[in-house]
Amino acid sequence: MRISALQKLVGFVFAIGLAYIVGDYYRVFGEEPLYGLHGRVRLDGRPMTKGMIQFFPVESDNNRGSGGEIVNGDYVVPDQFGLPRGKYQVYVSSLRANELAQAAEARINGDEAPALKEEVPERYNVKSEIFIDLTKGNLIEVDFDLK
Repeated sequence: MRISALQKLVGFVFAIGLAYIVGDYYRVFGEEPLYGLHGRVRLDGRPMTKGMIQFFPVESDNNRGSGGEIVNGDYVVPDQFGLPRGKYQVYVSSLRANELAQAAEARINGDEAPALKEEVPERYNVKSEIFIDLTKGNLIEVDFDLK
């Protein structure tokens, strides 16, 4: 069975929701502090008008990811949804979570799903080549220039 790009993106959004739940567990039980991030995302030299940015841990002892919405080129991951120290793979999508949810709901209901066009190349999302390192201090501002 072949997995479509839409199914991959829906799974991606589900994983983010799960990451938020796991993050709540760590905050409640006083684990290591979380660090918020903010920055700009450019695609082909221009600020992305909309989308999502997600950070997934690449170390086995860290299972806390997070992310935020991109609006007019800016994103914010507040401290309460931030990241503990570690290394992360970064995923950027031009689609918003609500667009993916609407498409998934339409498919579940047997309706025609709206056409979704991912503007970001796979090397920045499904097959991301972007990594950040939060092991040596707090990165408060992290910009991404996708070409």
